[in-house]
Amino acid sequence: MKILGKLKIVKNREVVYESEMKSFVKNFTLFLMSKIGNRAVTVVDVDGVEHEVNFGYLRLRQPARYWQSYEVLIFEQCDAPENDDTFGILVGSGTTPVSPNDYRLENPYTSDVVAYSSCMVSQVTVSDNTMKFTFARPVINMSQDSITINETGIVMWVRRYIRDSYGVRLDVNFKMLIARDVLQNPVTLNPLEGAEVIYTFQITT
Repeated sequence: MKILGKLKIVKNREVVYESEMKSFVKNFTLFLMSKIGNRAVTVVDVDGVEHEVNFGYLRLRQPARYWQSYEVLIFEQCDAPENDDTFGILVGSGTTPVSPNDYRLENPYTSDVVAYSSCMVSQVTVSDNTMKFTFARPVINMSQDSITINETGIVMWVRRYIRDSYGVRLDVNFKMLIARDVLQNPVTLNPLEGAEVIYTFQITT
């Protein structure tokens, strides 16, 4: 089995950057191992704060009673909505080479510079022994100056919230970087010019 990631940037309907993705960071490996192995791991959020989380299992020790009410939120998601510059696919101007210990983009563009559209996930397609899907996000330069995209990344939002009649039992809420790419050939966006960042994830058996 071979797992492959590809990064592509499209501007004015033309592919202006394309390369193999080689940049899943340590956080992603720990997340995957925790999901598969049902073990607690220590990940680092975008602020550099460590969190011990078991992504494969969550147990509320207090048994439910008929008169109790519960509110439960449990998710790990990357599909950020429009104008959200805190997670999903993000772009930046940082040029420092990728390290497995990266926990944030070096210099991400915020929503006052770049207009982020909603992230989009395609259906899985299967052809012969290859399965793949895409994860994409359009961006527009909203500043009055040209900007350069030197880095791209994917940030995951992790949420664990449980509240019952006695109060909040668990409240975990953070964003963590799972992938970062530094472009070999930077992409420039003029004012009001847009591009689409597209990740393709492919598995071949």
